[in-house]
Amino acid sequence: MPQIQQHIDRFLAVFNDGSPVEEEIEYLGTYRVSGSLVTQRLDQRLQQAWSASVVPDFYQPLYDMKVGEPARAGGIFSAAPFAEYDPDDPQYTGLGLPASTETLFDFCTDNCGSPYWINRDLRVFARNIDNDIATVGSLEDFVRFAIDHALSGENWYTHISDRSATANYNLEPNEGFD
Repeated sequence: MPQIQQHIDRFLAVFNDGSPVEEEIEYLGTYRVSGSLVTQRLDQRLQQAWSASVVPDFYQPLYDMKVGEPARAGGIFSAAPFAEYDPDDPQYTGLGLPASTETLFDFCTDNCGSPYWINRDLRVFARNIDNDIATVGSLEDFVRFAIDHALSGENWYTHISDRSATANYNLEPNEGFD
């Protein structure tokens, strides 16, 4: 069992202890809400596509995990099924992002819509304030960071630029766009 599984199990125990309810959001899907914690339910098509992606299946219960309103941006794994990054894709053309030196896959966005990606080695990358693609750290460390902040009632993106907060998780801070 991967070490991150303990963190996932801890999150799910707290989440499920809060008696989650399902909430349907038009055009977005079905969310599970437990207090201020939110995840999105995977439909069968997306579950199969995820299984064929670079992201291991054991992360599926964390699909679009965040704190706050279900329709709010900023949930981790929200870009499932993790399409390959293409700087010419219409969602990126206005950003003027550079081409990547390696294959990246969409992962999530922060609350401002700034993209985060993963590579085949499960490393997380982000668009930074200089409009470059910068390494943040391993997916496992990023997920631990996100879970710990969610369980304390805060979204990961509120602390991703804080060097003292990210250092505890072996992550590089990312100064994004507010």
